[in-house]
Amino acid sequence: MIKKILIMLVLLVFSSSAHAENSQEDSRSQTNQVEEKKVTQPDTAQEESGLSDDFLREMAHWYGPKNYAMHTNKEYFNAAPAKVIQNIFDRWLNIDEGYLDRHPHWHREDRSDITFDNFINAFYFFPADSKFSTATAICNKRENYNEIVLVTDLGKWFDLNQGGADDYSVSLWEWYNTVAIRSGDEDFIHHSKPVVYRWNAPIPETLADEILRTGGFEIYVESNQYRSMGIMMDKEWKEENKVFPNLNLKANVTIQNINEVRTCFHSDM
Repeated sequence: MIKKILIMLVLLVFSSSAHAENSQEDSRSQTNQVEEKKVTQPDTAQEESGLSDDFLREMAHWYGPKNYAMHTNKEYFNAAPAKVIQNIFDRWLNIDEGYLDRHPHWHREDRSDITFDNFINAFYFFPADSKFSTATAICNKRENYNEIVLVTDLGKWFDLNQGGADDYSVSLWEWYNTVAIRSGDEDFIHHSKPVVYRWNAPIPETLADEILRTGGFEIYVESNQYRSMGIMMDKEWKEENKVFPNLNLKANVTIQNINEVRTCFHSDM
C-alpha cells in the first residue's frame, strides 16, 4: 500500500515540476548524491524496510525531469572526516528534531551577511565527481532567448541563459537552498526556499561575461534537507527507508570548447 501511495506522490511531484519547468529534454534524470554509493550509514538508521533509495531512483528515472545534477563519488564521500559525516546525518535526520536549536544558522536573520565567502566557509562541501570538472558547451538560439547548455557524458546539467524572464540567468536541476558561483573577478550567491525541481535565478551580466571570458567557474550548492527526489520527508520516513542525505557539493568547471560559444549571446537582447 505504501508503495502505491509513494508512486502517486512521485508522479504528482514530478509532473507538477515538469509543468513548472516547461522542460522535456531527452537526457535521463540524475538522482544519485553519491555515485556507486554503497556506504555505511550511522547506527541511527533503522533496518531497511518498505521503499528503498533504489525504488525512488527508479521512479525518478522513468518519471523525473530529464536533466542531471551534480553528485559526488564514493571515494570523496569516504574521505570526509568522521565528524563531518556524523553532522551530515544529524542534520538530515533531525532538521526538524532539534538540529537547528543546537546549530546556529549560517547567516543572520536580516540576511545582511549572505555573501559568497561566508557561505562557502559555513559548510563542508564534497567535491563533485570529476566528470563535472570539464563540460562541453552547446549554444541554442531560441526565438526570445539564447542558452549555453553544459553537458558531460551523463547529459545536461547547467544552463547559462540570456533573455526570457531575466536578462541573464542560470538553471540547475535539484532542490537547492543556496547556489554560489564565482568566475574571474565576479561572484554571485542566491539563497531561498526551493519551490520546484528546476532551480533558476537571475545573475548579473558581468558574471555571464566572466564565464564566457575565462571559460570556467566555481560552483557551490547547498541541498535542501526536507526533500528527497522532490518528496517531502520527515525523520521517520528517512530512517525507515534509509534515504541517503542530500549533500552540499562544489565543482571547479572548465568549459573545454569555450571558443565555440563565446558569440552565442546577442548584445542587443
